[in-house]
Amino acid sequence: MQTPIVFLHGGGLAAVSWTPHMSLLGDEGPVLALDLPAHGAQRHRRWTTMDDAADDVAGALRERGLDRVHVVGFSLGADVALRVIARHPAMVDAAVLTGISTSPVPWWERVLDVMSWPVMAMPLTHRLLARGMRLPDDVRRAHLASTGPVRIGDYSRLSRQVLAGVSLDGGELASARVLALAGQRESAHCRRSAVMLARRMTEAGLESEAAFVPRAGHSWPLSSPATVADIVRAWIDRPGVVDPRLVRYAART
Repeated sequence: MQTPIVFLHGGGLAAVSWTPHMSLLGDEGPVLALDLPAHGAQRHRRWTTMDDAADDVAGALRERGLDRVHVVGFSLGADVALRVIARHPAMVDAAVLTGISTSPVPWWERVLDVMSWPVMAMPLTHRLLARGMRLPDDVRRAHLASTGPVRIGDYSRLSRQVLAGVSLDGGELASARVLALAGQRESAHCRRSAVMLARRMTEAGLESEAAFVPRAGHSWPLSSPATVADIVRAWIDRPGVVDPRLVRYAART
């Protein structure tokens, strides 16, 4: 069997947000999207920590008889994927991670985030965010039907953890090839995080690249499934090959 590709969604989203991407990558082998705790089919489960979420992902894969996979992660899903790589180093072969946060954001962003917690738990905000993420209409309808807003307690915990920066500890034990991405129009923090991750993995002797997606903001993977599929296909099929549309960090230094 070809190595399965596993998709991990962003915060406030659900596995269904990856539907178009899985259709496009079905020729690469088995594809699977998982709901993270407090989201989608796992909305009833409390969000605790990044490491717990990573262990949940690893457990779900083992229950399906999968012990070696490729991982694609967006935003919160990228953070969790990195912890899967660190805590279950034999499980991930190649990873494409975008919108990751590997260090604390500025204090004023944390203050603004705390102020947003009550609003983020509102059904209206949930619907507006789904539209703002530029999900295709059919996927947006399926997303809204599959999950409600993340509960305020869960959102506050996961948000604090994301804004504190996901730990890179243990990544040096991994064997995964990691492509760390950020949209060229994303925050400087996300762009720096992609570079930091690639440098850390490279220093550990692992194959890793940082690259930027031209003219793209944070939610670019949701509105550009064909581009995501091409990038993933290049990275997993041809080790060391980065899709030529990406701006590699090494080319900018």
